[in-house]
This record gives sequence, C-alpha cells and structure tokens, in this order.
Amino acid sequence: MQQHRNYMPKARADGLIVQPIENELVLYNYQREFVHLLNPTAARVWQQSDGSRTVSEISDRAPELPVSSVHALRPRFRFAALLSRPG
Repeated sequence: MQQHRNYMPKARADGLIVQPIENELVLYNYQREFVHLLNPTAARVWQQSDGSRTVSEISDRAPELPVSSVHALRPRFRFAALLSRPG
C-alpha cells in the first residue's frame, strides 16, 4: 500500500469541458463524446489531482477522505480517461 501513497495522480486537462454543479462536477469528454458526473468525493479528489500531490497528501487535505478512498478512485478515473498518463 505504501507505493500507492506515493503515486501523484494528475487530472487530465485536454479534451474535457468541466462544469461544476453545486458540489459535483460534470466532465464532458468531447473526444470520446462521453459525459461523466463526479459526486462530491470524486470531484474533490479529481480537482486536487494536479500531479504535485501524492494520494496520501490529497487524503491529508481532506480528513473525510481516507487514503483507501482516494486510491480506489484511481482505476475509475484511469478507465474513464480522466487522468493524464504518467511520464
């Protein structure tokens, strides 16, 4: 689990239109023509995923988000093409 704490996710910026609606986010991927609705937890994690913070640091900034919850979103974000590719 320690290696996952050191992972620095980076939210994808290109190809998305982002629209906040109350405490959720609507992301439109116009390249895939697909809409994603992020609930408040996922929205907060995605917004803090700027590539400069580890999963642990994102969790530390929001005590209600345990590291396991932040880490659990990673494969979902990756599958939905909401994270930039590493490197």
